[in-house]
Amino acid sequence: MIKEIEVSTIVEKKVIIPAEIPDGFYEKLKEKIIEELSEREKYISPERSKER
Repeated sequence: MIKEIEVSTIVEKKVIIPAEIPDGFYEKLKEKIIEELSEREKYISPERSKER
């Protein structure tokens, strides 16, 4: 038995002002960025890091 399903998606754009962003969001964002940068540092060769 084959059934047909129709799906519709609505995309909404919203402008968020800084006052609407919770304070904890910035800390979580900072932690994620630091984590990602430290992961990238593992893959950079020592010669290349000396160039910086």
